[in-house]
Amino acid sequence: MEPTTAFLISTFGPALWKVFEALLEKGKGIALDKGFEPLKQLVDGGYDKRKDDESLGRAILSTLDELKKDKAFDQYDQLLAAWKLTGLNDKARQALAGAAVEMTQLMPSVISSDLLKMLNLGEDKRNILARFLFELRNQLKNADRFNLGIQYANEMDSLGELRGLSSQMIVMAERLAILIGYEEALIIERHLTTDDAQALHDYLIEVRQKWEGAMLPLLRKKTGDIANAKLKQVFVPLNLRDIRAEEDSRRKMDRLARPEKMTNEQMEQAQPVEIGELLNRYQKFILLGAPGCGKTTLLSRVALAFAEGRAQDDLGWRGKNLFPIFMRLRNFGAFLKSNRDKYSAPSSGALIAYLENLFRDGDRLRLTAGFFDDRLKEGNCLVLMDGLDEVSDLRSEVAGHVDAFVDRYARNGNRIGLASRPRGYESVETQLRRVGLAVAEVNPLNLQGICQLMENLLKLIEPDSARRAGDLEELTRAIRSSEELTRIAGTPLFCSALVQVFKYHGKHLPDRRVDVFDEIVDLLLGHWHAQQTRSIYEADQLAMEDGTGKVYGKVENAVSVKRDRLSRLALSMQEAHQAEIPAHEAEKILYDYLKSRERVPDDETAQAWAENFLLNSHDRSGLLVERDPGIYTFLHKGFMEYLAASALVQQSKTLVDVLLALVEDGEKFEWWEQVILLAGAHPKTPRDLREDLIDRLLEKAAIYAKDSEEYLRHLILAGNLARDMGDDLLPAAQYEQVETILFNAATEPTLAPVSRASAADTLDELGYTPDDLYE
Repeated sequence: MEPTTAFLISTFGPALWKVFEALLEKGKGIALDKGFEPLKQLVDGGYDKRKDDESLGRAILSTLDELKKDKAFDQYDQLLAAWKLTGLNDKARQALAGAAVEMTQLMPSVISSDLLKMLNLGEDKRNILARFLFELRNQLKNADRFNLGIQYANEMDSLGELRGLSSQMIVMAERLAILIGYEEALIIERHLTTDDAQALHDYLIEVRQKWEGAMLPLLRKKTGDIANAKLKQVFVPLNLRDIRAEEDSRRKMDRLARPEKMTNEQMEQAQPVEIGELLNRYQKFILLGAPGCGKTTLLSRVALAFAEGRAQDDLGWRGKNLFPIFMRLRNFGAFLKSNRDKYSAPSSGALIAYLENLFRDGDRLRLTAGFFDDRLKEGNCLVLMDGLDEVSDLRSEVAGHVDAFVDRYARNGNRIGLASRPRGYESVETQLRRVGLAVAEVNPLNLQGICQLMENLLKLIEPDSARRAGDLEELTRAIRSSEELTRIAGTPLFCSALVQVFKYHGKHLPDRRVDVFDEIVDLLLGHWHAQQTRSIYEADQLAMEDGTGKVYGKVENAVSVKRDRLSRLALSMQEAHQAEIPAHEAEKILYDYLKSRERVPDDETAQAWAENFLLNSHDRSGLLVERDPGIYTFLHKGFMEYLAASALVQQSKTLVDVLLALVEDGEKFEWWEQVILLAGAHPKTPRDLREDLIDRLLEKAAIYAKDSEEYLRHLILAGNLARDMGDDLLPAAQYEQVETILFNAATEPTLAPVSRASAADTLDELGYTPDDLYE
């Protein structure tokens, strides 16, 4: 092969494959459907050196033949000679290949100054380089194994999404260099053997892929398919309320004769912080927050930043490199249940054994023996444990193992963070008190954060920039004009749902969280009406598929049936106190439901329907997902709770008695609280039952002593139900009655301060703010 051709093949071959990978990644969230799968199959097959070199060689020879017609051909020779003499690193190769794919027209502006510098070329060579790349692209359009990538790039260009590809390739190459540098630094710092170094490399590749996905799936325009956004594409920093810093500041003020003399540093310590600053301040902490507030997303973002070696840039981290470990405690709870005989007493080893089992058996990674134990003994690890509240029946046992783990491994200089809903932590707070966790609350998004999240999401689901800007303006105006919508949108999960409801269910936004759940579930199950969609028929057909082959006359019927099946499954999981369920258990629940409620007469058919519906729910809706092989869970615990509430509401004759029994049982209440709230405010709950539920809660509260936990539980629940129902669904007199009783509790001097504060917080959420309440 002629030397120039061979050189250009080595320059563009694998680099073009990297560009096509980047195009696929970029196209996942922007409704590109036509060429996605063919190109993905090609790229997944990998670079075939023999076939690809042959195809690329022909394209390059044709390019050079065309350029020979140009009077400036000698300059191309000089260009190639300069590249050969100086050599090209991977970053330059990828940027050059990106510029070629981006050069849909002869546009010298595509070539950045950074690229010229990397190629050791002056500005005078910009036009000649552009001509070379433009001609190469023209030849690649007809080259086997490269034409699919060029066609896909053309589709992206038609949506205005191709510009900046070359610069993006520079960024990707730089990130790869950071990843490699980070891994090398960890290997050197920890003096790892060859086997451990390989295990660390394999582990980091696996977890980066695991942690980079966002929670809520996004509906793709045109077909209604589900697309999963990347975490970094949608992430918006959250502010945290540092409880320990506030308490320290308060104590300092109490000791000072003149509190105004507190230093700026002391005052700043008590201000809201972002997660990076919390990490800098505390070795051990726990994040507390309401459902959907972003706790899991926040921990995932932190874990990903450390796995990519970008914690300093992304989080403002000021310490050494940390080795990240992220786990869900609900999964550990399931592991513990299966291995109780081995771990009957609290021990630090149970969590280590769970991690080894997870990556060895679940992810099939060939980690070295003692991989996690050794890393933790070396120190400088970051261990993040999510979902303490999602472990129900074994929470006390799980807390015991967590306590033993933190006590042992925090001594080695490891940092440890947990996350939970407040009630989940309250139930085991005394068990974890000795390890000294700093407590931080996750604040709702402010208006700026809401707008940023909405903008990030719209970039992924609306390719038209003008329409996207209009959507953002309308959404912002709607949320600004409603205090209730602002409160709902302050929760990232609901803010994400509101954007999709706005796009696909019309311009009206629901202003109660139960209605947000209702509409987003409808959307994810397929009952959506995309604006300006070109394939609504295809989307409707997909919506009517449920995996069983059953024929439905209308989309509404199909969505209703799918919702009822998932509601039955959710209620069964809620009753069993499990946030995850093995496939065979889920199939048995669905089998029984199909036999009893849908009257499927044949056992074999019912079993096949149950299995296929489970698979279809994972593939199509994104509501029920196969988190690990053979293990299913709802996308977010909030969806399980909403669907369980939907199942309870169907039992309207006994609904109030069922809910009150759950409130009475103090141990069960924490697990069922959100289900009770969602059932009470559910759009299908009859009005008279709502009123009866509030009345009976207030009656029950009056039975108990005012300083008792039972009194406060019933009273606060009544207030939260009134909040979720809204004053349009509850008679004014009853709404005012709730406010009056809460106000009396908030101002009752015999009640403990924490009880009065809880009553006052509930009043605040009801919008009741008399001038003298603070005093």
